[in-house]
Amino acid sequence: MTSMGYLFDSASAFNQDISQWQTFNVMDMTRMFFGASAFDHEIRGWDVSNVANFTNIFDGATAFAAKYGTAPAFAITPTAAFFTLSSDAPLSALTLSQGSLSPSFTSGTLAYTASVSNSVSSLVVTPTVNDANATATVNGASPATPVTLAVGSNTVTVQVTAQDGTTTQNYTVTVTRAAALTVALTGLLVRSLGLSLSRQPCPARS
Repeated sequence: MTSMGYLFDSASAFNQDISQWQTFNVMDMTRMFFGASAFDHEIRGWDVSNVANFTNIFDGATAFAAKYGTAPAFAITPTAAFFTLSSDAPLSALTLSQGSLSPSFTSGTLAYTASVSNSVSSLVVTPTVNDANATATVNGASPATPVTLAVGSNTVTVQVTAQDGTTTQNYTVTVTRAAALTVALTGLLVRSLGLSLSRQPCPARS
């Protein structure tokens, strides 16, 4: 198919997922969604490298405009750039529910350290993506999932995946959980008791 012009013209009830359509041979998308007022599925990512005409493709596509109207290059007659998924994968912020990052967070710094007391057995790492269409995981799970901390060094990996689904960026936080103080105190107590007992006079023999 080389032309999708007028394909869904005035199809006001149409709203199916067509994100996986192969469009690399298409050259014309004139008025493709003209009046398709219910359609609001993601189609950015289509290969439109051969499309020469986008005239009025989204004219009257009210639901689509409401959802994607703030996206770069969107217009009733957009440019090809609208269909290019973002490769933006950095974070704009990274915070810990316990402890603090060292050095302080900057988007271009990928490795951090933090220290917590022994009483902290888990923490939540909250990444904020720079692009709202990117996603982030913490140790492969949802950022809302607490990270369990062992005593000593713990490596936490935050992976950001850009909207294009292929561009990624990793941030690491090495969190050190302190050892329990009770171990050291117990040793001191034993030594103290031993010293005290050694100083007690031996009972007199009858």
